[in-house]
Amino acid sequence: MARSSSLRSKISLSALRSKSSSRDDKADDGIGGSETVQVQDTDFELVRPSASRPRASEDISMNGKALSGGTDGRPSLLRVDSPAASMMSGSASDLRSPVSPSAQGQALPPGAPSAGAVEAHRARELKWVAAMASTPPAQARKSKKVRRLLQEGVPASVRYQVWAHLSDSKAKRIEGLYAQLGERERVRVLGEIQRDAPHMRLRQPNGPLVSLLNAYLTMVPDIQYSKGLAFIAGQLLLQSPEEDAFWIFISLMDTHLRPYFSSNAIQLEVDATLFAKALEAADSTIAKRLFTGMSIPPIRLCRPWFTSLFVEALPTDYFQRVWDIFLSEGVVFLFRIGLALVACCRRALLDVNTEAEALNILLHPLPSLISSSPDTLIELANSVKLKDDDVRKQRVKMEAQVKRQAQNRLPNSARRSSNTTPASISLPRS
Repeated sequence: MARSSSLRSKISLSALRSKSSSRDDKADDGIGGSETVQVQDTDFELVRPSASRPRASEDISMNGKALSGGTDGRPSLLRVDSPAASMMSGSASDLRSPVSPSAQGQALPPGAPSAGAVEAHRARELKWVAAMASTPPAQARKSKKVRRLLQEGVPASVRYQVWAHLSDSKAKRIEGLYAQLGERERVRVLGEIQRDAPHMRLRQPNGPLVSLLNAYLTMVPDIQYSKGLAFIAGQLLLQSPEEDAFWIFISLMDTHLRPYFSSNAIQLEVDATLFAKALEAADSTIAKRLFTGMSIPPIRLCRPWFTSLFVEALPTDYFQRVWDIFLSEGVVFLFRIGLALVACCRRALLDVNTEAEALNILLHPLPSLISSSPDTLIELANSVKLKDDDVRKQRVKMEAQVKRQAQNRLPNSARRSSNTTPASISLPRS
């Protein structure tokens, strides 16, 4: 009880205001300082937003540490282990910067957030700090408080911490294992990994993306590489330190996506079939036009969408908001986003007549076709008429049926082998 009381006092807004005031006084005297909140073994830094908004990938080095200087030559106020330099929540309207001009006696530039906006932003950060402190990672996905906060948005300053919490990556973590996996021989797809890297900084032959995926592919050899793995791992590396990104990736794959990358890809075929049924129920005209009139197999849409978590299809701030909700709701939310994208592109789809044109619209939609903001897209996805529990039950039922059909086509010896061979995991010997 004393521990809980102490924690609440640390993260209370009044306590923080008091700390902030004392540090501002020091700053006026020429003594620099940054505002942090410590929860258990993690420091969260509160940073003032401003109108400046460079990309997060420009502010964070590949090992998750902040770069040494700001855009105007001032040293960054972020700690070297700060989870992110960005303060965006995923909404296009959010503003951020490591330094507030008003803190240095300068006039606020046009478009700079008001003191009330800064206070609201910090209050949202504190809500997440408090939620992660009070909700165990294993229970976070079922927490109504966490789900409500996810709908409101995740400040990018704590986004990777939220992702780690939702995926319960610390439960998977084995200290020293990532370093041991790094000593293994390189896999044959290194050239493909470098080619598929979502950012130039990730394309080094011995860079973090190659190291992370080489470790994973040698540990789980039954996984078939596709560029979706590079997209997902690359985005995690742009958000978090390398080893943290690895364990979030492990948890994300084990909980949600690993069946999509297995050699038989049964789960992906099942989900593509279910998505086609969901689109038929939501918009029979478009479903008939795509799947019957143009003869587009549903998997042609679902494979690039689902195996990359929409990284190829959506702008960064949009797919980051998708990931926020996906890590809580699971694969069914990918169905909702797919249906929302089709709805956004509906008029354009009615104006084209070929498979290639329709696929280009859906897999690489123009910004003008997508919802006006990430939050608008999330609202549209949530409004789709889809019974999530029914989809989950149908996934399990259809997967079992497809597996039985596939096994019945195998010879008896191969059928016995497939029934007894577990998923392959290769760990270093201790």
